[in-house]
Amino acid sequence: MTILLFANIVFSQTGQMTDNRDGRTYKTIFFDKFEIMAENLKFGKAGICYSKENIFCSQFGRLYDYKDVVNNICPDGWHIPTEGEWRYILLKIKGEIYSRNNLYAVSNNENLLKLSKGGIGSAKYNDATKVQFSNVNLNGFYASSSTVFEEVGGIESEKWIILTFEDNGLANNPSTTKYKYTFQIGSTSINDNVSCRCMKDY
Repeated sequence: MTILLFANIVFSQTGQMTDNRDGRTYKTIFFDKFEIMAENLKFGKAGICYSKENIFCSQFGRLYDYKDVVNNICPDGWHIPTEGEWRYILLKIKGEIYSRNNLYAVSNNENLLKLSKGGIGSAKYNDATKVQFSNVNLNGFYASSSTVFEEVGGIESEKWIILTFEDNGLANNPSTTKYKYTFQIGSTSINDNVSCRCMKDY
């Protein structure tokens, strides 16, 4: 097993897990006591492909909604990370930590999680049966198992906490930021569809 030492944290990029439901094998990475998938979930009994085209599922994995998370879309012994678990991982990857639009964000030059720009499926008019797709090859959006209640215009609604991954295009426009990647904790509709990474129970 290849072990890399980074910022006093041991990462292994050669771990793997097999989903016993379909036999698919995924690479994993270790963050202290946490082991998390380094590839997007592709379990086919739930979720949708970006733009409902199989080629996107093959490249980026499937997009799942909050109901899938509540029903634990992960295989036995694994779960979707909580908001707190995502924050812990972001702390461990180091970089510059700051508030971006009043949201928690970290920027650095390493994509240790191997996150991908798989886009998002947004429920049109909050109707989960009508989905608009956007941001493929631009951003990745990743599920947590956490929600938050937000009030807008006197109306309170439940929002889904997600992790957004941005490739800042440093090679093409280095004047915009000194960091290549940004990882941001934010929220979206609980009817949307996003990528999933499973974390091993501990």
